Amino acid sequence: MEQGPTMARILLSLPARISFIVFLLSKTVSLPRSVMGNSVFSSAGVIAESMLVIFMLYVFFILFFCLDEAFLTCGVSPEGTIINKFGSSRVFLNNGYIRIKFGRVLKVGNKLKSRRDFLKPSAGKDVDVKQRLLRLGRPAMGSRFEVAVRSEDRGFVRDIHASLREISRLEGILSVFKGDSDLGRMNETAAAGWFKPGPDLWDALTVSLDYCRATGGAMDITCGALWKLWGFYSRNPGVPSDLDIEIAIGKTGFCKVRIREETREVKYLEPGLEINLGATGKGYALDRASSILQNKGLRNFLINAGNSSFYASGSLVEKGRGWKIGIRDPRCESSRDFARVMLRDQALATSGAGVQFFEHDGSRFGHVIDPGTGRPAGRYLSATAIADNALAADALSTAFFTMDISGIEDFCGKNPDTGALLISGDETGTVNEYHMIGTAEDLIEIV
Repeated sequence: MEQGPTMARILLSLPARISFIVFLLSKTVSLPRSVMGNSVFSSAGVIAESMLVIFMLYVFFILFFCLDEAFLTCGVSPEGTIINKFGSSRVFLNNGYIRIKFGRVLKVGNKLKSRRDFLKPSAGKDVDVKQRLLRLGRPAMGSRFEVAVRSEDRGFVRDIHASLREISRLEGILSVFKGDSDLGRMNETAAAGWFKPGPDLWDALTVSLDYCRATGGAMDITCGALWKLWGFYSRNPGVPSDLDIEIAIGKTGFCKVRIREETREVKYLEPGLEINLGATGKGYALDRASSILQNKGLRNFLINAGNSSFYASGSLVEKGRGWKIGIRDPRCESSRDFARVMLRDQALATSGAGVQFFEHDGSRFGHVIDPGTGRPAGRYLSATAIADNALAADALSTAFFTMDISGIEDFCGKNPDTGALLISGDETGTVNEYHMIGTAEDLIEIV
């Protein structure tokens, strides 16, 4: 972080602080004498003077005991805003913010209000509660992306802002909600002929197709027609007819997407087929942002997208085991963690139907579509995946949400660096059972 301007350095210099403290002490000593020496001795005057004395003592305490701590976060941000914060307040910096937390490392919300609250940073028993944490974030892709770093890494603030700007740039390329995005143009024209996407869309698309094949289509990025049919795209959901579902299924299938590796071109074999990268786009953006930070030399950070997808690099504390993430109870009325996981150089993502859902004839229909049936998946309350990178975790959490236990066990057995936590329940949201598979058995603690 850069140094503050000359005036700020003068006002916050050590001689200035000492002079101000001496001034406060002199006023504190003289105030009681002035009150007692007043010939018109009123109770209101005594109360007012006493309150002023208390206030000055409070200011003295802040200056004497806390200013050095505030100096740790005092300066000028890359966006030009002076930062000099006490406690847990925040400063907004051009669509982002920086927040310093004292006491608990990160405070978990009191209530799970959305699927994006499935995962929360959690202060574990092995974390120094005096550890100061800087958090910078900005909205993108329908979520809030946030980077958390140790306060001693505040010199990387400029690089963190660069990583967040990269995420915003990728949103303009990968979003299905932006008609002028690269993905939007591909959906409009790729059925009529070969389309040449930009390098970012090409990378995200080809890796996403790899996971479509690896999961046997349990995660299928070509389900755009089904997602629109059920009304989740327009946010006006409803139950379609069986005939309409069958017609929409005919417009899906990752095997109907052709790619030319030599020319990096894409073509759809089915008119009406639409690709939606909702299951992998956030993970791709997290991986790109993480690469930027690591290339700049930052080794210890936690980055997340909407508290549903995380990548943890290094550790929160020196010689620590990583970053502890709380997996919230999937029942919306619960405020406690269901489990906690310690991550180090790994990613984690959770899929569920906590927010994007609707009810019809007493049944709940979530926004995660099962490509095989063309209907919302309802096998689990939530599915959490652990993988080496964020795109993989995102893709696998969606796939696991539609797969049966044996299929997930088979996948994790063939891919030893992956793990899963599946939480099952009835339509009322009551948790009946859970399953930990693969690396989850070693990393996840049920609480």
